[in-house]
Amino acid sequence: QGCPAIVLQSITHFGSRKAMDIEGLGWQTVQALLDAKLVTDYASLYELTVDKVAALERKGEKSAKKLIDNIERSKTAELHRFIYAIGIRMIGERAAKLLADHLQSIDALMNATTEDLLEVTEVGPKVAEAITFYFSVPANRERIEKMKRLGVRPQFVAAATGSALAGKTVVITGTLTKFSRDEIHRLIEREGGKAAGSVSAKTSYVVAGEAAGSKLEKAKSLGVKVLSEDEFLAMIGNA
Repeated sequence: QGCPAIVLQSITHFGSRKAMDIEGLGWQTVQALLDAKLVTDYASLYELTVDKVAALERKGEKSAKKLIDNIERSKTAELHRFIYAIGIRMIGERAAKLLADHLQSIDALMNATTEDLLEVTEVGPKVAEAITFYFSVPANRERIEKMKRLGVRPQFVAAATGSALAGKTVVITGTLTKFSRDEIHRLIEREGGKAAGSVSAKTSYVVAGEAAGSKLEKAKSLGVKVLSEDEFLAMIGNA
């Protein structure tokens, strides 16, 4: 992973929306971090501090804190996102999800034999070989062990079986503290609900985070029930 272009692509992919979903970690920020020698790979993202990031050109303390908060939040990303994020050849989003559902931990994936992997739905010999090869490279294993030491704990979340929101439509507005937008949408869907982008008379609940805007005002004008993030989690039994 020594080529600068590959390192840039690797870290940018790691933080992308469908991977670890680290908002604010676009390629320009990654390039600036690399140029300043603040990161060398995606594992070193978890060693960054607000002070280090704020020292970068065009990064004030406020945006630096936001980036560090988003990196911190990604420590408990769902397992399938982490598997997709680390960049195993031939492993896209779907394969990552199937591997996560079957193996349920990053340690199980790291130590899986070819025979173990072939038991996973849709995993054939070439994909199994790509996975075992990836984990046979000491540098790859060390990056993951380093992230674990720095507090990264990918979470396995079982497929949806909840019904707390069956038939309900939920709109999210503002900034949440416990979940990214994608994560809360998946939680809504797992509980049988529908995540919508706009408020209408058919909206069941609006979950309002910090700096909630026009959607909150519209919910109030329509008499739609407004919940805080904690109230919403308590309601679905996820507090």
